[in-house]
Amino acid sequence: MNWLFIVFARILIGNGLFPIIIKNIVGLPSRTRRFAWQFFFCVIFAVVIGLTISPLKFSWATWAILGLGFFNGLAALAQWKAIDISLSKTSIFTFWDDVIAMGLSYFILNERQYLSTWMYIGICLSLGAVIGFSIHSQKTHDGKNKKTPLKFFIYVGFYSLIWGVAMFLMRYFGIAKVSGGSFLIPWYASAFIAAMVILFFYKQDQAQNKSKTKLKFRDIGIMSILAFIIFVSLGLAYIAYQLKPQTIIQPFFLIGEMIVPTVIGLYLFKERKKLDTWEKIYFLIAISGGLLIAFNVH
Repeated sequence: MNWLFIVFARILIGNGLFPIIIKNIVGLPSRTRRFAWQFFFCVIFAVVIGLTISPLKFSWATWAILGLGFFNGLAALAQWKAIDISLSKTSIFTFWDDVIAMGLSYFILNERQYLSTWMYIGICLSLGAVIGFSIHSQKTHDGKNKKTPLKFFIYVGFYSLIWGVAMFLMRYFGIAKVSGGSFLIPWYASAFIAAMVILFFYKQDQAQNKSKTKLKFRDIGIMSILAFIIFVSLGLAYIAYQLKPQTIIQPFFLIGEMIVPTVIGLYLFKERKKLDTWEKIYFLIAISGGLLIAFNVH
């Protein structure tokens, strides 16, 4: 049962603590500088803790992890922007990275025996809710502007695709016995490079970076805490993928990712006040689909 402890610890840290902190950060000035500080601290933690756990070994996997880590940095910024629009909506629609990861494990690692009919039904319900919500949210309400901008769905789709592939490869590298240090260091090193590229070339946020608001020591300290939470969350996920098949682990992550941050967004950050009746119905359908997936693993 050690794997269950690791899974629930990851859900508590990654889906409980992380959204509370990041929701208060994503809309602040100097966003790309905060973003770069986040991955700077992740690299520090990866080098110190990763090398303590296991030595760094270069192999064919190192180059794959470096490339994937760079795209992870780009995906993380897309997640920041989606959360800035709505934490609860982001949580509901992020289930696609889990579905992509399970799908790749289904076909490539032959883990299909762990899936069931009810899980397929859950996927269809969640997909239907996403489509229905997307169409409904693009309609005008009482002559007002669109409630959920199209760019929100682009952000979610972009990072869901990248992280779906990333989670599958984490399982693949775990099976291949790639050590924690050999995974974490190149992963965060290339993500930090992506963050620096974004800092210097992402024009949309340049006005924020040149504003009079400067990062204080307290701001940098908060980013170090956020980085540690992200680092521990990823480390726990990587350990879990080494212990059990992805089609067993991923449904737990799916339901944690869908339910916990959604509740936090709706009630702690009061985002429920922005939802109409149909949007609430789509939320319930998506959550029901997620529950079917999570609790019907063979």
